[in-house]
Amino acid sequence: MQYTLFGKRPLFDRVTLERRRTEWQQEPLPGVAERAAPLVAFSNSLQSSLEKRLKETALEQSFNHALFVTLLGYRLYPGEQGSWTAWPKPPSSATGLSGEPDLLLGRWREGSFESLAVVELKRPGTSLDAPQPSYNNRSPVEQAFEYGRKLPTCLWVIVTD
Repeated sequence: MQYTLFGKRPLFDRVTLERRRTEWQQEPLPGVAERAAPLVAFSNSLQSSLEKRLKETALEQSFNHALFVTLLGYRLYPGEQGSWTAWPKPPSSATGLSGEPDLLLGRWREGSFESLAVVELKRPGTSLDAPQPSYNNRSPVEQAFEYGRKLPTCLWVIVTD
């Protein structure tokens, strides 16, 4: 049973939880297997010996497209004007950040991008909690949270390898 953070009562009442379980069993996400196929293929390709030699930058845009665009439905910048919901490698001149996040998720509002989540991607197998000398001895988690704190509309931080 799941509990709230601030008490010992259930997070969801039993009737609602049972109703939702029944709905989920009857109505699986339409087309999810087809939309997940590129992410599965990407994951399978990482098993090759070539992956050991690839850099983070060589992998991240394929990952972004497979996960965020194909599976989750985000629209990458550049694209159709005003419909962008994901911005890979936004420049410091646009974000005001001293670094460059791997991806921002959000929406365009009145000519500027409202960042709702910052995504920090690392090469597969990278320890997300270990300090990285090339990033002022900050871990990937610390890097992502630093970006998130400096973006006033950011609500979420996603870090993955």
